[in-house]
Amino acid sequence: MDNKIRLIKCLEENGIAVLENGKLNDLDSLKFISAIISIEEEFSIQIPDAWFAVSALQNLNDFEAAIKASK
Repeated sequence: MDNKIRLIKCLEENGIAVLENGKLNDLDSLKFISAIISIEEEFSIQIPDAWFAVSALQNLNDFEAAIKASK
């Protein structure tokens, strides 16, 4: 499965809608932390603390960059 599809699945399973333009809808702090945990488990990574801010991860591209930075 494509990494982007895996990422979108993790976000959506945690109640975060991914819009066509890559922006995230319905993002709140609880969903954010739950999504981070799901992503770390799905990709077998640990996202660095520097990314643990909603302002750092506001769209799909930001999450993809965080995953790449964690490998």
